[in-house]
Amino acid sequence: MNHKFAVFYVTVISVALVGSLSASHLNPAWKHVVFTFPPEAQKVVENGTAAMEVSWRWFPETLEMLVKVNDDDFNETRVRFNHSDVVTLLFDSDHNGELTAGAPITWQESADDHGVGITANNISTVFAKCYIYVTWDYYNNSVRPRGFWCSWRFHPDLIACLNNSYCIYREGEGYTFKLSIPRELINVEPPTPIHVSFSDDDFVLKDTLDSYIYKRGKIYQDTIAADFEG
Repeated sequence: MNHKFAVFYVTVISVALVGSLSASHLNPAWKHVVFTFPPEAQKVVENGTAAMEVSWRWFPETLEMLVKVNDDDFNETRVRFNHSDVVTLLFDSDHNGELTAGAPITWQESADDHGVGITANNISTVFAKCYIYVTWDYYNNSVRPRGFWCSWRFHPDLIACLNNSYCIYREGEGYTFKLSIPRELINVEPPTPIHVSFSDDDFVLKDTLDSYIYKRGKIYQDTIAADFEG
């Protein structure tokens, strides 16, 4: 299954594509897009609208990104288990014009789209052979590497851990995730399709104790996600 830029329950409220990539390699202009998600489509923001603002600019050697999410709680409950709220990104690294999506991918899957993740506890990684996780379970529409029963540190598709990337949380504002991604690690040239998601692990932790939603066959709403051309 391929992801053809189908995003549900998402409203783009503003797009400002300013400047030219060729105008200045030293200080390229930021580009911005903002997505909103109504209360009935997500549980990231309790009784409110979730917003995800993505800003990016391309340098000759790096892709700089800022992802802001107005999550109304900072998840530190599961930090000791290396679980956390997380932003994930998928890139068309195999250059087929599509972003890979589907149920858990098998060993035979030939797609080689690269994924980048950054957590609220400041772990940032790049993986090969990632895909958009389409499921009735948690983390629907998030980006995942192939499944292996091992720590991410020993995952065979781990490309690198990122430096110069971090996350901050401000009460009343939410998260700001800052990423500095070496372009050689994602193997794409602009413009390129990008999938971005944010998963609220605090909601997952609270909701795992409630089996009623699962019995109803309802999609979990811990993740907000969107596609754009970066």
